[in-house]
Amino acid sequence: MLQPSGFTQNFTGATAHTRGSREASAILTASGYGRIGFVDAADIAAVAVRRVTGEPTPTPTPTGY
Repeated sequence: MLQPSGFTQNFTGATAHTRGSREASAILTASGYGRIGFVDAADIAAVAVRRVTGEPTPTPTPTGY
């Protein structure tokens, strides 16, 4: 099951969310001080295609972030 909590695309373009985050110099979410992992929608799509086609998903390489 894929359940991303947020997308990096939410912070691009001229959306209200993007403007608010830029004006506040912070990423504002409903989680308060909690952490949320944001993912690129293209990455989620790539994983979904691999799961549907049965192609193995490579083991992720830690980046240190």
